[in-house]
Amino acid sequence: MEIQWSLVLFTVLAGAGSWMFVGAAVSEFTNRGKEASFLTSIIAIVLIIAGGLCSVTHLSHPTRMLGAISHPTSGIAIEAFMLGFTCLAIIVYLVLLKRSSSDKARKVVAVVGAVLGIAFSFLMGESYMMAARANWNSVVVPLEYAVTSMVLGVSLYLLLLACRKEKEAVAFYGLPLAVAGAISLIVGLVYGFFSGVTAEAMQFWGCVVVLGTIVPIVCGAVSMKKADAAVALMLCSSVGALVGSVVFRMLMWTSGTGMYVFFNALS
Repeated sequence: MEIQWSLVLFTVLAGAGSWMFVGAAVSEFTNRGKEASFLTSIIAIVLIIAGGLCSVTHLSHPTRMLGAISHPTSGIAIEAFMLGFTCLAIIVYLVLLKRSSSDKARKVVAVVGAVLGIAFSFLMGESYMMAARANWNSVVVPLEYAVTSMVLGVSLYLLLLACRKEKEAVAFYGLPLAVAGAISLIVGLVYGFFSGVTAEAMQFWGCVVVLGTIVPIVCGAVSMKKADAAVALMLCSSVGALVGSVVFRMLMWTSGTGMYVFFNALS
């Protein structure tokens, strides 16, 4: 099946932005990297909106989006609503930060935005589950969408902290990054064997597994001890996670053979 690059970019960018904001939300409770929360939230909302604009181009003409969201139970409508709700929560959080509102109010809004962002990253993949495409009709697909977004978003968040020379915060979040990579590795392997894309040695094993999961695991683990190399480590992790996220979505599209092909083969 032909790769739909508009949707690949939509899910990569919006998913990464959603999980970047999760980093800002976590900082509200850990007080690590909290000074970067405003900039993190700005970058997160820019990525989410950029992803949404990519999604619109898939419909050939922006006005078709209005027709798509007129059916509130459709996958496109649900994604549009989740995008809007997530952006709204981030905007409210930014306003609270700017006005130096109470910690309790910021924490509540941060948690709401983080939950919406995580759900959004899952639902972007859930909309592809359909009986007509055997390799897509499994909960493993949206899980892989969510976890690849998680690794990329966390990597970008730590790259931002590293560029701001917040070495202690990067070292603190190194373990969560390594854990995120491990979760992504497990889900990725399950998806690979379920869909049969493990036969694509270079793309699956080289890009999705090695670059997309093992590199972030190693970078996260090493950053806990070598904070001085935080920028280089997080740059490697971000690039690896980006490649892994994009290639996974490419493989999903190319493996999405419709059931009608099998019926045609028997006729």
